[in-house]
Parts: sequence; structure tokens; C-alpha cells
Amino acid sequence: MIKMPSAFQVSECVRRLTRRESEVTLLAKPSATVKLPYGGTFHGGDRAVVAMCAGDLAFAAFTGAALSLIPAESAQERIATGALDEMLEENFAEVLNVLARIYVVPESARMTLLETVFPPRVVPATLEGVAVLRADYRIDIDGYGTGHLALWGRA
Repeated sequence: MIKMPSAFQVSECVRRLTRRESEVTLLAKPSATVKLPYGGTFHGGDRAVVAMCAGDLAFAAFTGAALSLIPAESAQERIATGALDEMLEENFAEVLNVLARIYVVPESARMTLLETVFPPRVVPATLEGVAVLRADYRIDIDGYGTGHLALWGRA
């Protein structure tokens, strides 16, 4: 069974990844207005999807930029255009790879990134055919900005 990480666990993961302080708020419910077009699916070794995550454009741009010390202004330019460029997509794919470690799973299990889902493909609304846990976070990365991240996992 997968457990959703706390705001502190998400903050520590983002801080280590970006080398920036981050303030994370666990949201009481998903935002109806935030679109989450950049995501990934995760598996536990048998290639069956057991978890997903998705971020809004701002989260993808800011974490992808901070990962490689790309200035925040470049990330903001990509947000203004409405899409990541190839470099930020590659960087965000690495962010997703690291986020596989954020899920709390039994000691014997190890989750890995199965595939990235970037526009024009659409991140699924939920895991199909199973009971699902979901957690949504607002994440402010110091010097970059605020974005949203959602995590889903099999209950």
C-alpha cells in the first residue's frame, strides 16, 4: 500500500533536488482551476502503474529550471508561452524520476518512473480500476515561484 507524503517530505525532496528552500502546503482538496499537464506514471517492477504525479506548467518550469541552475526568468518566459521547451522537458523528466522516491512504500518495494506524459498527451484524471489516494500540494520554490503538484497512488 502506498502512503502519500507529508508536506515536509515533499518540501525536503524539492529542496534537495533544486538546492533551494521550498515552502509546501498540503491542500485540503484539489483545485478545480489548476491544470496539471506535465506528469508521469510509476511502477513497482512489474510495469503495472501503481502511482502517478502531475504538475502544472509553473511547477514543471520552475523545478526543471532550478535543477540545472537556469535563471527563473527563463522559466517565467516558458510559462508565458504556455509550454516547456525541450531542455526544460528533459529536466522535468529527471524531476519526475526523483519524485518516484517521494512515495512512502513498504521497504521491499521500489518505485521507478515508467513514462512521462507531456503535452499534447493528456495526464489521466486518476488511476483506472483501483481505489486511489490523492494528495495535492502548493509548492513555492525560493527565487523561482509557486506551482502545484498532485500525487496519486493505489490505496
